[in-house]
Order: sequence, then C-alpha cells, then structure tokens
Amino acid sequence: MVSDNFLASEFIDKHELPPLLAAAETEGLKIIWIYLSYCLYEETEIEAYQAAHNLSRPLDDLTTSQQNKVLQDICQAIKQASLPPPITKVDTTPIVTKNEQPTLSTFEFSVVSVNAQGREISRRRQSAQQFTENLDNDYGVELEMVAIPRGIFTMGSPDSEAGRSNSEGPQHLVKIAPFFMGKYPVTQEQWLVVAEFPQVNRSLNPNPSYKEVSCIPRLLSVGCSVKAFKPR
Repeated sequence: MVSDNFLASEFIDKHELPPLLAAAETEGLKIIWIYLSYCLYEETEIEAYQAAHNLSRPLDDLTTSQQNKVLQDICQAIKQASLPPPITKVDTTPIVTKNEQPTLSTFEFSVVSVNAQGREISRRRQSAQQFTENLDNDYGVELEMVAIPRGIFTMGSPDSEAGRSNSEGPQHLVKIAPFFMGKYPVTQEQWLVVAEFPQVNRSLNPNPSYKEVSCIPRLLSVGCSVKAFKPR
C-alpha cells in the first residue's frame, strides 16, 4: 500500500523496495500496488508498475461503500495475477535461406524506464548479439539483425487495467523459439532491394509508401506485404 508514510520510510526505500524492483526486472515478479493516500508516487519507480485500482482517488479518500467496491476489485486483481496464464504455442519454425550460420557480434544498449509523464526513473546497460545481412553489394544496402533468445512472455493486458480494450485479452503466456529481428524499421531503400529478389509465395509492391525518401522507414504497413517481405 503506497502512502506518504510509505514513501518517506528510509527502511522501505533502502531495504524492502530495491529487492522487489530488482526481482520484477530480472525474474518477472509481478508488482501490484494500492494507492492508499495522496502522495507523490509519480516521482518514484513504483509509478511504472500496475496499480490494483483506478488512480483518480486514493483509497482513504473514498466513502466506505466505495472502499468496499475497490477492495473487492483489488482482491480480484490479486487473484487474477496469481493464476498462471494459459500457454499459447506459436509456430516459430525458422525459414532457412542459406546454409552458412551468421557471424554474431555483441553490442550494448541502454534500457530506460519512464513514468506516466515520460520522466526517466531508471536506466541500465544491457547487451545482445547481432549480425549484418548484406542485401546489395553494389549499393551497400544492409539489414542489421538482432538475436532474440527463446523464452516465455505474457501477451495481453490484465482485466483490471484502466482503459483496456477487449482485444487486449485474455492475458496468456506465449512460448517462442529463438529468432532474429531487425534492429531498426525497414527503410524504403531496403524494401526496394528485397522487392527485386525472386518471388516467394506472393508478389511484393516495390513502392507501397506515399513518401519517396530512401533513408526513412517505410510509411505504409500492409499485412500481406510484410508476409511477402519476410521469407525473401
């Protein structure tokens, strides 16, 4: 329960909160907090995590009947969070186009957490592996691909999240196999080169965007075009 006393406590700030936040970052621990009384929670790392109820008013500012309703919603949110979501298996069979394996290199990047106002509340360094796919030797058109490890992630938003739409649920776990993802959005120059590759399954419009600047990301995303781009 987050209140002014909670935020002012040196013991909580130095001993209780840090291991919880660290476990949320490294182990996927779910943090659901309760807005007990008016306080500057927006200035803390807690703000980045899901609250168990609407943040328009704290719990101690509600009438007894309103508190009972919120407490019921909180119990449902905690119960839902404690249940293991169903696991959805996704077909991630890689498309093999070359016999040789790519040579991977390591790069570093910053992971930044912000609050609802966009203010930075934490920053840490991480690393990943990548390789460069040469699309066109004549013009030096390349794709930087980042290795994504296998794992399990939660897809969808919880029922208790304010402003969620029905299309965001039900929340469920998804298993993925390792794959490679583009480091940056595909530019129109890259798209044009790939569009000239031999056709796989379907044709590919070489210029589906409405702005003809080669170095900017392609501005028109069409599902069938993306599916045609991937296997090429």
